[in-house]
Amino acid sequence: MNNFLKSGTLAIVVLIAVTIPTIVHTKSLILKITVVEGPDWLLQLYAWFFALAFDASIFMFAIYEKKAQAVAFAIMSGLIGWMFWNADLVFVDWWLPNANTPQLASRLLIGTLISAFQAYLVYYCSELIAVRVRKAPTRRGAAGRSQPVAETRPKEIISPRGGPPRVGNPRRELVATLLDAGKPVSEIIAETGLSRSTVYEYKKQLTL
Repeated sequence: MNNFLKSGTLAIVVLIAVTIPTIVHTKSLILKITVVEGPDWLLQLYAWFFALAFDASIFMFAIYEKKAQAVAFAIMSGLIGWMFWNADLVFVDWWLPNANTPQLASRLLIGTLISAFQAYLVYYCSELIAVRVRKAPTRRGAAGRSQPVAETRPKEIISPRGGPPRVGNPRRELVATLLDAGKPVSEIIAETGLSRSTVYEYKKQLTL
């Protein structure tokens, strides 16, 4: 179970689980506003492909380290989700003579929260997976194909400042070595794949 949680598989499962309804929302909105003429099966195919390409692009940009583009598409995905939940509510139901304003406000708040967290999950899960993909070392196999190899870290890490080798928690000592080398925290997170809170905790322990 511990290996499952640390392998990145959980992030993939969550990404798939949240991306599928996001794609459905995008597809439904496209069918509402599209002016493309054709049979129903063609419109359905058009909407599904458009929605898939739009929402999967967040993951693609994350893999290729295009953070600005990934954030932009995540924001647009959140806006589309907001329109799916709230468009009729805000632009139609709210203005009806017998509108129940408190109930509509409650639906608006819930729809806004769902769309925001949905877009954030798609973006952040994509980032988690992208970091693991970028950090995975590869080697050339006999058939010339790139194959993943196990990442190895020395048990003893020599400090660039000199002195005896530090022995202990390999991940903490790796962070210590990178800090000694003058690396900023953001680069250490990208290079090690550790969370920001873990890096700061190790940094705090090393300064005690």
